Amino acid sequence: MNIKSQLRYLRITPFDTSLPEGRAQERHRRMVMAALASVFAKMTNLFVLIITAPMTLHYLGKERYGIWMVMSSTVAMMSVADLGLGNGLLNFVAKAKGQDDRDGMHRAVSSAFYMLLSLACIIGLLIYIIWPYINVGSIFNIDTLAVRKEASPAFAILIGCFLMGLPLTVSNQIQQGHQDGWKTSLWSIVGSLLSLGLVIVAIYNKASLSVLMLSIAGAPILAQLSNTFYLFGYDKKWLKPEIRLAQKKDAKALLKLGLLFAILQLSWLMANQIDNLVLTRILGPGSVPSYVLTQRLFMLMPVVMSLLLVPMRPAYGEAVARGDQDWVLRTFKRSIRLAFILNTSAALFLFFFVKTIIRIWVGEDLIPSTVLVFGFSLWLIMQSFDAPIAVFTNGIGKMKATAILVPLASIANVCLSIIFTRHIGVAGPVFGTLLAQLVVFYLPFLIIFPKLLKGFSEC
Repeated sequence: MNIKSQLRYLRITPFDTSLPEGRAQERHRRMVMAALASVFAKMTNLFVLIITAPMTLHYLGKERYGIWMVMSSTVAMMSVADLGLGNGLLNFVAKAKGQDDRDGMHRAVSSAFYMLLSLACIIGLLIYIIWPYINVGSIFNIDTLAVRKEASPAFAILIGCFLMGLPLTVSNQIQQGHQDGWKTSLWSIVGSLLSLGLVIVAIYNKASLSVLMLSIAGAPILAQLSNTFYLFGYDKKWLKPEIRLAQKKDAKALLKLGLLFAILQLSWLMANQIDNLVLTRILGPGSVPSYVLTQRLFMLMPVVMSLLLVPMRPAYGEAVARGDQDWVLRTFKRSIRLAFILNTSAALFLFFFVKTIIRIWVGEDLIPSTVLVFGFSLWLIMQSFDAPIAVFTNGIGKMKATAILVPLASIANVCLSIIFTRHIGVAGPVFGTLLAQLVVFYLPFLIIFPKLLKGFSEC
C-alpha cells in the first residue's frame, strides 16, 4: 500500500461502517490516528529522556544511576501482578465493540477494575508486612553505605507508584479496545512533560534519590488518574465501573484469557528486564549504565514499530468478531514486511554510529564495546518478526503456542545470559537473549505457525 493511498485515512469524519469495505477503512483510519498520536507521544518521551538521562547520570553518578535503572526494571517486572487482566480486558472490549454489546462491555470493565483494585490492596498489604525483612542493599549488590540508606525508601516509592497505577490501567485498555488509543497517547504526553518539569526542579533543589524517583514515577500516575476521570466522568460515562456489575462469570472469563497474557508478559519482562539484574549481581551496578543506554538507542525502532503495530491488535479482534479474516491476514503480512525494512535499516545505521551518538550524549565513559553493539544489531533485526507475530496472535486470541514457547525461551535466556556474562562481560545478556530466542522459540514456532495460519484462514 503506497503513501498516497494512506493519506485518505487522515480525516476526522468516520467512514461508513455498514459494509465490509467501510469497516476496513474505518479500522485503518483509527489505526493511523492512534499511530500518529503514539509517535508524537514517544517523541515527547524521547525528548524527555535525551534531556534527563545525562542530567540524572551526572547528578547521581554511575552507581546510583545504575541502581535506579535496576530498581525500575525490577518494578517493571511486577506489572505481571495484574494477572493479565488489563490485556484481557482490551480483547473483551474490542470483541464487544465488534458485536455492539454495550452491556457485556460494561460488566467486563466493572469486573476488571474491581479485581485490579483488590489485587493492588492485597499486594500492598503483603509488601507492608514483609518490608522490615527485605534488605534492599543486598538485593541490588550495593557497596556504598550512603547509597544503601537511600535505596530502601526509593524502592518503596517505586513500588507504591506501581500499585497506585494498577487499577488505573483500565482506562488505557478501554480506549485502546475502542481503537481510541490516540487519547491514551495524549495523556502520556502530559505525564512525560510533567515528569521533565519535576525532575528539573528536584535536581535544582539537590533532592535525594527518593524524591527523584517520585518525580519520575509519580508524574505518569497523575496523568493516568486524570485520564481515568476524563474517561468515566465525561467521555464514556456509561462505562463507569459499578461494583454490582462485577460478576463472577465475567471475572472468570477475564482471568482465563488474562493468565495467557500474564504468562507472555512475564516471559517478555524476564527477557528484557532481567539483564540489568544479571549485570548487577555479576559485574556490579557500575556495569549497568553502558548496557542500558546502548539498549535504549536500539529500542527506539522497536518502540516506533510498536506505535504502528499495537493499534492493529484491537482492530484484529474487532475484525474477527465481524468475520473479516481476509483483512486481518493482508494487514499482518504487510506488518512483517514493514518491520523488517525499518528494523534492518536502523540496525545498520546504529552499528556504525551508536558509539558516536553515546559519546555526544553522555560522554566518553559509557561508550559500548563493538561486541555489545554487534549483539544489539542482531537483536534488532530479530525484532522484525517478534512484534508483528505477537500483535497478530494476541489480537485474534490464538496465544496457546506462544504461551508455551515464550516462557521456555525466557528461562533459557536467563541461564544463557548468566553464562555469557561470566565469560564475555557486559555484552553477555544480549547474546543470551539471541541464542535463547533462536533455538527455543523460533525453530519450534516455524513448525507451528503455518498450521495456525491455515486454521485461522479457514474459520
